[in-house]
Amino acid sequence: MSFRAFQLLLPALILLSCVTSKDPVNNDVNAGNVNNHDCAMGLTWCGTGCVATWADDLHCGGCDRPCPQYGTCVSPGVCELECPQAMDECPSGCAILDNDPFNCGTCDHICNTGISCAGGQCQDTPCLETVAEAEPVVLPADIVIVIDNSGSMWDEAESVQNSMVDFVGALTASGIDAHVAIISDDSNGQVGVCVPPPVGSGQCPYDENLPTYRHVVWEVASTNALELMLALHGEYDDWQRPEATKTIVVISDDNSAMSSTDFYTAMIQLDPTFAGFKFSAIFAPYDISYWDCLQCEINGTCNTPACNACCGTDTLLNLVCTPLPASEGTVYRELVTATGGLEGNLCTQDFLPVFQ
Repeated sequence: MSFRAFQLLLPALILLSCVTSKDPVNNDVNAGNVNNHDCAMGLTWCGTGCVATWADDLHCGGCDRPCPQYGTCVSPGVCELECPQAMDECPSGCAILDNDPFNCGTCDHICNTGISCAGGQCQDTPCLETVAEAEPVVLPADIVIVIDNSGSMWDEAESVQNSMVDFVGALTASGIDAHVAIISDDSNGQVGVCVPPPVGSGQCPYDENLPTYRHVVWEVASTNALELMLALHGEYDDWQRPEATKTIVVISDDNSAMSSTDFYTAMIQLDPTFAGFKFSAIFAPYDISYWDCLQCEINGTCNTPACNACCGTDTLLNLVCTPLPASEGTVYRELVTATGGLEGNLCTQDFLPVFQ
């Protein structure tokens, strides 16, 4: 596949968006029992096991429908919140109104891009006088990148790997004192990555190059990038520097099962050094219909500039011109907007704004 394929980097996740690449089963909610994995009557197979979707906090009312943090599934699709004493209950979940840019001062009060929340008010960081008096200092930067390894990324594996080359080039040219951690399957996996030197070791698949580069080898599914960022914190915690600025980057052709507010709150609570972090992402900028892509097939324009960049031929499933993104990355866009990060278009290979 040519690098042009990254134009299709939002691939065939259409049929595999809720399953792992090794177990392509249907995760839709079933009113009865799901016997293709010998689940008992009333239980549903959700990729890794049989669950009771009427009482499972991670699959409330259906597979991959988690309750918000501090939420308990009390009936199908209904989560009951029990917020800690220091937090308030908002429609989006439990929030600290004093410093949450999604719920600043009151629930659902979102601060503008690049504006932080302090004391329950949206405000610029009051540091201009200090900057005027101090000598210019470039703080070190810790960057955590989470890469979707789901089966739908099959056609995009080569392009994702190429993007790592672009990333290393931009990072080296910047001269920034950066430490990089990647959460992703390694190059032994069909859609894993290996970071080239001088950031990586150059010994694929064992590309880790401490102390500047940590590779947390983990297969990232379609919608759990944010959950893994939290769950695997202990794997990259000792690699971080407390004084460094923090940046999170996600590359995915699907949306997140975890909400933006839940992730933001949980990340700061888990690791206060992430306060003020920037979130950037490369994701699907919009949803596209089968009909739009079918028109390209009929006109013979699929995989050409005349067709929508988010349409393409799925080589893994051998499908005609079809929508390649699984879903618009709305959660990632919310985090980009709230933290003043950068957005890259997965369909058009628009990665450099994020990597630079």
